[in-house]
Amino acid sequence: MINGDSNIIGKKGGGASLDGDADGNPDGLQFGLGGVTTALIGGRKTTDAGAALSALGADSVTIISGAAAASNVAVGATSVVIGHDVGCVVGATSSVVIGDGANASVAPRTVVIGFSAQSSSQDNVTIGTHAHASGVASLRIGSDSATADAAGVESIAIGWNVSSDSGAIGGIGIGRDLAVNGVSGIIIGDAANAGDGARNICLGNLASVNVNVITDIICIGANTLGNVQGAIAIGSDGTTGAQATGAGAIAFGGDDGTNSAANASAANAVAIGSGSIASASGAWQLGIGTNSTADTLQLTLDSANILNITSTSATVAGQIDIEGYAAIGNGSILDAEATLVVDRDFSSSGSPQQLLVQGAMTTSGGTGNVSALKVQPTVTVNSGGAHPLVASVVLKEPTVTLTSGTVTTAATLYIENAPTEGGSNYALFVDSGDTRLDGNIEASGGIGVNGVTPPAQASHIANPTDLATSITAITAINLVLENIGHVATS
Repeated sequence: MINGDSNIIGKKGGGASLDGDADGNPDGLQFGLGGVTTALIGGRKTTDAGAALSALGADSVTIISGAAAASNVAVGATSVVIGHDVGCVVGATSSVVIGDGANASVAPRTVVIGFSAQSSSQDNVTIGTHAHASGVASLRIGSDSATADAAGVESIAIGWNVSSDSGAIGGIGIGRDLAVNGVSGIIIGDAANAGDGARNICLGNLASVNVNVITDIICIGANTLGNVQGAIAIGSDGTTGAQATGAGAIAFGGDDGTNSAANASAANAVAIGSGSIASASGAWQLGIGTNSTADTLQLTLDSANILNITSTSATVAGQIDIEGYAAIGNGSILDAEATLVVDRDFSSSGSPQQLLVQGAMTTSGGTGNVSALKVQPTVTVNSGGAHPLVASVVLKEPTVTLTSGTVTTAATLYIENAPTEGGSNYALFVDSGDTRLDGNIEASGGIGVNGVTPPAQASHIANPTDLATSITAITAINLVLENIGHVATS
């Protein structure tokens, strides 16, 4: 009953024997019947129904301890079976089975290592007590009291009581008490749950996708929760981790000992920072602490796609390029007819202003003009209508309401003083063009015309060719006519 090129190494009394118990019958029904180079290495047999069908596969190797009824041992070609009561049945070619009660059944190219470990599909690797891999090309590493199965094709289940469902194609589960049920799902942690939805990721103790069929959710951190498609929750907490319960919501921030984890409960909401809460659709909250105003920056994108920023202060260290139009202040909304609106309602006990332009400018080369404010618009009139005015600057009178107190002087344009550092210094310099004044002129000093500097309280006019027709109703002033050579008083 022994095939050529087969080897049997055993022990019963003085040496190897097919009838180890001397009852006149072979202990094993068939030993070493593989086509070529089959080897069977075993210990003592205690009953007639010993290691039946042992080392039947061509080029197979069986090493057993001699258990009773150890059937179907190394039937697959080029298989290796090592251990007590192990099996490798027909079809399980090129398989390796190691362990008490381990079994590689039917499918080729499997590796089974561990007590009662099982493999029932091809290209599997099963390692651990009671470990089971039934999905094609699956990997199961770890132990279980009740046989957790890596049933998903190309799935990976590593840890105590970790399994993958047959529909969990490409699923990965690593940890303890886990079940991967969704396609391409990833679960890492103790009792984490990614539900049945595809492409969900849960990393952390008790990280959970709370609705089974929802897809594309990421939960990272102990006790994190995501239950709407596209949600992302990152951050650990002792009892409740980061919560992303709105579609497309992002919650990022764990319990810092003072504030709870971040919570994004509305669609497309983003909450970043411990204690941050984003509960309005599309809302953003960045900062630490729900009730903190000093450290909280809230960004809210409303239904009109307007981004509102609420904070005591916000500093941008770099540059900002605003391609559209903007409004600063709480008095006006955005206006497409104005690139920039400055309109803030506020109270002050000092000297308030809506716009303050200042700062130290230093020239390091060149000979260009220097100015704190330059207004140089380009206007194209293409309406076909008559426009009453086109101007670079329009100033309207301030609206002053007197509820108490008085105003000494009010002006639409006030120039406080003139510089003193230039070769010529002016408070107002109109370099070119005619100047029209439709109202009255009140001058506390002299008036010089045509480049003449007047003495105090005098008016100088050079080349008064048409003076007689230009000046009327002049009383109590000194008028110097330089080209005429006399002083007229009227």
